[in-house]
Amino acid sequence: MSDHQPSAGHPATDNSPAAVQSRGSMRIAIGVVCLVAGIVAYALPTRTLSFLGFLVGIQLVIVGLMRIWAIRAFVLGKQVKIAGYVLAVATIVAGILCITRPSSSLVVVAVLVGAGWIADGVIELVAFGTGAAADRGWALMSGVLTLLGGIAILAYPRSTLVTLAQVAGVILVVVGVGYLASGVNRWRAADA
Repeated sequence: MSDHQPSAGHPATDNSPAAVQSRGSMRIAIGVVCLVAGIVAYALPTRTLSFLGFLVGIQLVIVGLMRIWAIRAFVLGKQVKIAGYVLAVATIVAGILCITRPSSSLVVVAVLVGAGWIADGVIELVAFGTGAAADRGWALMSGVLTLLGGIAILAYPRSTLVTLAQVAGVILVVVGVGYLASGVNRWRAADA
């Protein structure tokens, strides 16, 4: 057990009206950001997804460049360096593709997820059929639902992404409203 006690004025224990109001302001700010992001994601799902694909592209280019730097700085073995450089270049190329074609790159991700779900569903159904599953009822239900979900994603990858963006938008709006309510309640408590 630690002897460390938060000192007076520590943000976690400071319950002065100013500190409570400050925490309330932070919650209100987070709530506004969530609300705006949620409304945009719901109203403009395709643009939201394109922006997300663009950000993923930037991240991949940065990771690829950092990988090249790390290989030069830390890797000694020739084979490992070659493999690392190949991976780094592939990562950078993938990033550039995401930047130049953000919507298409997300469709590829959706297709990969769909294929993974189909494989998972088949594995669950095989486990059900062979009796290898500990809970055969769950394996049957999970296998069928996962298989059908994977097929739906493969059949409609763009629609799946749009629906996902809209569901995320609704969730962000609900979270935003919760943060706003919490922030306003903190403000009221500080004024009382």
